[in-house]
Amino acid sequence: MERRNFLTITTATAATAALNALGISPAFALNEKETIPKGESKVSLSAKDLNPNTKWLREAGWGLFSHYLVHMPSAPVPENMTGELWNKKVNSFNAAKLASQLSELGAAYYFITIGQGGGYFCSPNKTYEGIFGPSHGKLSDRDLIADLAVELSKKDIRLCAYLPAFGNNEPKDQSAWLAVITEWSQRWGNAISAWWIDGKYNNEAEYSAFTKAFKSGNANSIIAYNTGPIGMNRDQLLPATPSEDFLAGEVDYFLPTCGIRVFDQKEYYLGPNISGDQLHFLNFLGAWWGTGEPRFSDAMIKSWTDHVIGHGGAVTWDVPVSDEGVIPDAYVKQLAVLKTAASISFLQLLEEMTDAASLARWPAIEWQNKQSSALQTSDRHNPGQFGNKAIGNFIRIEDKGNGQKEWVLMEHEGAGAIVRMWAPNMAKDAIFRVYIDGKKNPAIEVNMMKFFYGEDFVKPPFAAIRARGGNVYLPVPFGKSCKVTVDKNVCGWAEPADLFYIIQYRAYNAGTRVESFSIDHFNAAEQHVKKAASALTASYNIPAVKGFSNTKKIYPHDALVLDLPTGSNAIKYLSVKLDAKNIGSALRSMMLSISFDGKETVLCPVGDFFGSGSGLNPFSDRMRAVQKNGLLYCRWMMPYEKSAQIKVISAGKESVVVTVSANTDLWKWDDRSMYFHSSWHMDQRISNLPTPNFNFIHVKGCGVYVGDTLNITSDSPRWWGEGPEKISIDGEEFPSQFGTGSEDYYGYAWGDRTIFDGPFGAQPRLPEGPEFTGTTVNSRIRLLDAIPFKSELKLDMEVLTQGTFVKEATKLDYGVAVYWYAKL
Repeated sequence: MERRNFLTITTATAATAALNALGISPAFALNEKETIPKGESKVSLSAKDLNPNTKWLREAGWGLFSHYLVHMPSAPVPENMTGELWNKKVNSFNAAKLASQLSELGAAYYFITIGQGGGYFCSPNKTYEGIFGPSHGKLSDRDLIADLAVELSKKDIRLCAYLPAFGNNEPKDQSAWLAVITEWSQRWGNAISAWWIDGKYNNEAEYSAFTKAFKSGNANSIIAYNTGPIGMNRDQLLPATPSEDFLAGEVDYFLPTCGIRVFDQKEYYLGPNISGDQLHFLNFLGAWWGTGEPRFSDAMIKSWTDHVIGHGGAVTWDVPVSDEGVIPDAYVKQLAVLKTAASISFLQLLEEMTDAASLARWPAIEWQNKQSSALQTSDRHNPGQFGNKAIGNFIRIEDKGNGQKEWVLMEHEGAGAIVRMWAPNMAKDAIFRVYIDGKKNPAIEVNMMKFFYGEDFVKPPFAAIRARGGNVYLPVPFGKSCKVTVDKNVCGWAEPADLFYIIQYRAYNAGTRVESFSIDHFNAAEQHVKKAASALTASYNIPAVKGFSNTKKIYPHDALVLDLPTGSNAIKYLSVKLDAKNIGSALRSMMLSISFDGKETVLCPVGDFFGSGSGLNPFSDRMRAVQKNGLLYCRWMMPYEKSAQIKVISAGKESVVVTVSANTDLWKWDDRSMYFHSSWHMDQRISNLPTPNFNFIHVKGCGVYVGDTLNITSDSPRWWGEGPEKISIDGEEFPSQFGTGSEDYYGYAWGDRTIFDGPFGAQPRLPEGPEFTGTTVNSRIRLLDAIPFKSELKLDMEVLTQGTFVKEATKLDYGVAVYWYAKL
């Protein structure tokens, strides 16, 4: 890109007159005959608050940049170029077609060059011609910038502009150039969201003068000053001036190594704001700025874009455009891979919900699993912490006037998506509202009971009543913020009277682009919703075994072994069938072991692994099914890079005939791929006094938690499920997630003794009685509500019974199988 320094600048009388003619005070400009001394202002590394005006750039994630010029960037003007030819070219630019291309690609913003070198610009400017005389067509008759603004606004795409501070044949008088800039800025006003300025100034007075000129039409626009490409110079990662809003970030040829240096060394990377600047990088996809064929692989540009966005930054890719303003097909094809770069929508979440393979890769677009619940959590995290079961937590009460109030149950600033909602005791006339992106009118406004029971616009299996528990698994994405309210927090018939609720949601990283939910989007996706519903309820459809199978009669301490094909593959269907005199005993004594790439990651009793728990308990969910004939199978995707081996090992006293079958598929192993894990443990004769915690899992490393199967055997008729879950993620001292009771965690309520199953959870076994004496089995899988963790995960369940409240000692056996993905 073209750049040249200013040395000495003197205000011209003509320029001042031009500013006055526009009704613009020249107070921000330099005084007459003032000389700017050489030298640069020093910028401190001290942090400052995030600039609210750059929030849109951070949320946008990525956009495009085009050099629309008479020549190649930094090259001389062609000898045959004339004003007539330039106007012909500008007039041929199809702004509507480009806007459609950008929209289809998913670009959130677009930078266009107003001009660069040679004095040719794609917009007229009376101030320019008034000071310097007729441009002879070098300033086009058509205002291409204004026309682009109209077309891009129709597609909700932001328009941004590039301009050099000083280049070949451009005005060499600074105040004259300030006046020219001011006319353009004031003409376009709020149509310009950002400026990217090429050229290094001498000190803060110059930066300040130009910043005021560029922002004179839109004070909320943002600006970056380019001081050169980012190479080995650490200063290029510092703001050029305190007047700057976002990092210019010109990368040039340093892309492969810059990512490592910028992000992996703390001395360089200082967070979303680098000394106050919004993190941003600009690079060309072609051989050079505005020309050539794509030089990177699809995987390279996607991984770089995701990497920067994941650190709260934004990436702008420079692409050529034809004279007609069309992006070449080669670039369109490559840019298609960025449609999923920090781009979340209702349809994308539906697809992810039903795609078993999505759980087996670390999320390309990262999120944190968060939860709001009715449980009050002000005390320390100790055993017995919530023995009083204090319900009635909500964020605040909003007075809507005329006696109308709304209780705020959940609130989040930033991009995210609600992925699970549960409530059991709604008032029949309670109105449930979901407000998105700060809008006054809710995106969802429904009768709460009908909505949670699957009787409103969301039908089963996405919303349903399960043993008195209302469950909604409809994904509700939001781009900027979300608030959930209800207008009746007290139901009036339950004890305690306050509403019980759990709302789980994803919080995406800053800069993630999310298409916010609307009823219109839901209605338009009718066929996709039906397809997803069919996939979620298809687990009883047993696939034909086209892979590998082995049958063997196993004696005590013996094992069946099934080796799977070598190379990068994945188990996509696994079944086990046991033929035994005592099937219940065999399901617990036969241990399933699976090793991937030489390491055992699964060791679990067969019955517990498949969700049957203690005994043969038929049920079906999205990933697993247990049939009355003793066939158990699952659809967990279990990838491996080199080898896999399945074993069924006898830990019992009787012989059992075992059949193991598996279907595999090719798997492209990459750095996001993870291995499937499952383990089981049991604590026997636990006393409910003084209310201990039972640990489900405590694992360190990086992975995603995807479900569990819980067996509880109690010698008391009193309800055992009062204890809430307590989940700590990545070393949290105080757990960030608490539920309202064990059964609520599994989607039902009030200890209801009803057999149920569904895509997301099940209660396939009830205690024999009386009341709750005996064994209960609950199971849950996590799809969109999976829990990613980067360093550590701990999940405890409090052993709290109704007997605890009256100090009645109870003995319980807790056994749990847990499922998660992680790297070896």
